[in-house]
Amino acid sequence: MKRILLLALAACLAWAPISALAADAKKMDEMRIVFTPYDFLLDFMVAMDQGFFTKAGLKVNPVTVQGGSSNIISTLNRGEVDGCFLASSSALVARSRGIDLVQVAGIGVQEFDFYAKAGSPVKNLKDLDGKKIATFPKPTGPWLAIQHDIDKSGIKPQLIYMKSYNVMLSSVLNGQIDAATFNPYVIAKIPGQLKKVHTSTISKYLYNSCGWWAKESFIKAHPKAVEKFVKGLTMAREFIRDHKLAAVKILAKYTKLDLKQLKGDLKLPRFDLPVTIYEYGLEKTNDILMRYKLMDKKLDVTKMVEPRFVKVIKEPY
Repeated sequence: MKRILLLALAACLAWAPISALAADAKKMDEMRIVFTPYDFLLDFMVAMDQGFFTKAGLKVNPVTVQGGSSNIISTLNRGEVDGCFLASSSALVARSRGIDLVQVAGIGVQEFDFYAKAGSPVKNLKDLDGKKIATFPKPTGPWLAIQHDIDKSGIKPQLIYMKSYNVMLSSVLNGQIDAATFNPYVIAKIPGQLKKVHTSTISKYLYNSCGWWAKESFIKAHPKAVEKFVKGLTMAREFIRDHKLAAVKILAKYTKLDLKQLKGDLKLPRFDLPVTIYEYGLEKTNDILMRYKLMDKKLDVTKMVEPRFVKVIKEPY
């Protein structure tokens, strides 16, 4: 009888670690994430829509914050939310001011493209010398993307600041503006009426270094939650890769797009698999921001990256 009891005790002890692991896997961590329905955050939309965060063991509570990046950063710094999307420029400036932001996931590979009317004689950036280019106001990414290339090329176009793609579109089509930047939805609405004439040479730094951020203190306290967040994004990106039509419908649902207005294919954002952080892109963006006096401090960007759950690109690209 004693021997039987000992064997039973040994069996229980052997199963205890396995049971603990299983319980840990089923434990739901939580993150409060600031979410704004930008098209390039499609992976987040898909992860929410298809329950991929839940499958990864994470309960995500989306939070809406009005007022732009400065309000989002303040909300994060006060501990009212746990994570958010930020352009790298905003995150770098915040870090330079003492806010311990760390990137936990990049958003992928995107470009700042500029288009002219299909019948325009403009073929490239140099053809825009003395012409009018519409973009969003300083210090936005689209402004910096074109201003950098204008300065580098030595041409002297006139930059016209606008706050709406629709206004830019009508201005290009009626000939008031020679070129402008547009999102994929605009392009898909009028296929054949616009042509791409320039892709910013620093898109690969400005855009690719953007991503999802959390405070260093949260990451240290909740590394499992961050890992599960990345896993949810990974599953979503695999879904987008394999189910484009379904992904388009999810994009339309969250961004209120009217797919009936589309006359061409909608270009979806391109996401890295595995999830990638462009550390070198952060460094280059830091340099560019200093060159344009948008920040005055050189940062150690290695301290702004959480490398445990993603691929990190440190080399020039």
